[in-house]
Amino acid sequence: MPLAPLTAITSIQYYKTGEVSLETLNSATYAAVADSMPPRITLAENQNWPATQSRSGAVTVTYTAGAAAAANVDEQVKLAMRLMIRTWYDRKDGVRERPTESERVLDLIKVY
Repeated sequence: MPLAPLTAITSIQYYKTGEVSLETLNSATYAAVADSMPPRITLAENQNWPATQSRSGAVTVTYTAGAAAAANVDEQVKLAMRLMIRTWYDRKDGVRERPTESERVLDLIKVY
């Protein structure tokens, strides 16, 4: 999952082989590893992944990511936000591109 920190997995839905409607995977089948970077989903003990269709979009994971409180937001992210807000406030032409300075700050904490 590209976004962190992982707060919760809402659902994992998939197209079963030969079916046309989405199935929801029982949450007892998997476990979230929220403290890894990037966060990931692993198979629970004594469980098996279901057979899915071999096509793009066969599995959809709906999850919540982000700090639960402002106090938990990384200081680098707060700095990048302040740089963006200052730049956007100072620009009177309405352009809202991300400033280079904030991009550099965010690159320091980006997970690839």
